[in-house]
Amino acid sequence: MYAPHMIQQQYSPAPQSPQGPPVFPPPTYQQFTQGNPQVRTNQQDNGALISLIERLDTRLQSIEKHVSKLDIIQNELSHV
Repeated sequence: MYAPHMIQQQYSPAPQSPQGPPVFPPPTYQQFTQGNPQVRTNQQDNGALISLIERLDTRLQSIEKHVSKLDIIQNELSHV
């Protein structure tokens, strides 16, 4: 078990603002992304998602054309 004065010596004190509470500036974008694999993964995921959306959009357009043709055929058959 550590005495309180021993624990305090292990850590440097937090910077103090004139008002008293500790002040920690937020990290810059570069500091945040440096060594953070999640950021790079998200960028790669975004590229993969964009290509997936483009492929799905192409498929959807193809399906819509087929549905349109089927609607025309069904309409013609209903008049027979």
